[in-house]
Amino acid sequence: LRLDGNGSGTHFIISPVEEVLNAEIDDNSNNEISKLKKVLLGFTNTIQDKNNLPIKARFRDHNYQGECIDYLDEENFFTPEDFNSADHHFIGNFDEYGQFHGSISIFGSLMKEVTIPWMKGGNVPTSCGSFDIHLASVQGRKNDTKLTPEAHTILIKKTNQIGGLYIYRDGIRVLPYGGPEFDFIGVEYRRTKSFSGYYFSYRNMIGYIDITKKNNFNLQEKAGREGFIENKAYKQFKSILENFFIYVARTYFVDEGEMSDLFREQRNRNQEIYEALEKRQRLKTEKRKRLQENLRKFFEKFNSGIWDTRITKLKEEILLNIQNFNSDNIE
Repeated sequence: LRLDGNGSGTHFIISPVEEVLNAEIDDNSNNEISKLKKVLLGFTNTIQDKNNLPIKARFRDHNYQGECIDYLDEENFFTPEDFNSADHHFIGNFDEYGQFHGSISIFGSLMKEVTIPWMKGGNVPTSCGSFDIHLASVQGRKNDTKLTPEAHTILIKKTNQIGGLYIYRDGIRVLPYGGPEFDFIGVEYRRTKSFSGYYFSYRNMIGYIDITKKNNFNLQEKAGREGFIENKAYKQFKSILENFFIYVARTYFVDEGEMSDLFREQRNRNQEIYEALEKRQRLKTEKRKRLQENLRKFFEKFNSGIWDTRITKLKEEILLNIQNFNSDNIE
């Protein structure tokens, strides 16, 4: 760790600790991340800028194998590279009336100056204030995405483990918001109920809401990092986001959506490209298998001595022909 500025900082040393902490830290499941790690990850907003963080926090585990594992390392959470590589992007601002203004990119096709209305405000400024959203989503299946199969495997593994919509106030994460464990805007609820606006899932999202103390002072946190107090500002904040996700899904992703042609056409192209790559890979695999089989047969014969026998026989035939050669027979 490095102490910048006036050279001061704070270390927390806690001993003894609950046994459950060791179990949470040492959880080696490849598919799931423990609740503790999910709380620790994303403490600061590395999705926006992993090199310019307001606080550089560390949680280091010195284990019995002599390793030092930092569970708050920026690379363990989402990075700008992860965000930028996703299939779709939704970036903009919700103004003081709850209206979204920004850009939407579907498979890299950018639409600027997009406005999404929020009809429940009554043309009265909201209590929650204006805030920004940066959201990306990844297609769940390899044959639908614009990513290479290898890149998709890496990114979808990450989104399956820690994907979600995180909330940051002045760059510091507001707990418990983020993953499906606290589905405050009903993303997974709509998906499991197969509602018409069910495209999104926390497991295919990389995103964050950016709020500040200055603009969003009415969004007040409960004691104990248990989320926001459910006042008028919070209810408006929640309603604005619910409206946004439903509108985007129904407009751009659902088959009957007004602007879903772009999504469906590009997805179909991605599927065709994937099928072509799969076919090419199958042909390469078949050729490799044939080559391996031919090599196997060759070396079986080589090891059995059949080639030595044939060469010896050929030499004997050549010598016999030379011995029997008679120049008088040549005209």
